[in-house]
Amino acid sequence: MLWARPRSDDALLELHAKLHRNLDPAICHEHYRVGRWVPHCSLATKVPSSEAKAAIEWAKQKQLEFSVEFDTADLVQFPPVAIDREYRLR
Repeated sequence: MLWARPRSDDALLELHAKLHRNLDPAICHEHYRVGRWVPHCSLATKVPSSEAKAAIEWAKQKQLEFSVEFDTADLVQFPPVAIDREYRLR
């Protein structure tokens, strides 16, 4: 998998923790639990292991700074990815 990661942001991590106060940890994949989750945006989900090094090198050459505004948080299950609930953010 190839993904982009934002700079560390306490407000985003607090929002994640707030969401999880309403979830049973037993139904949450361990990588998405509070303290383990890494905010990210998936860029490619099926990079063959033989191409992983080339994909990482490509991504290193394409580093850009930009800002985004999150307006929605989704509660999803996988695989396959399915949205269970959608929350509008203020």
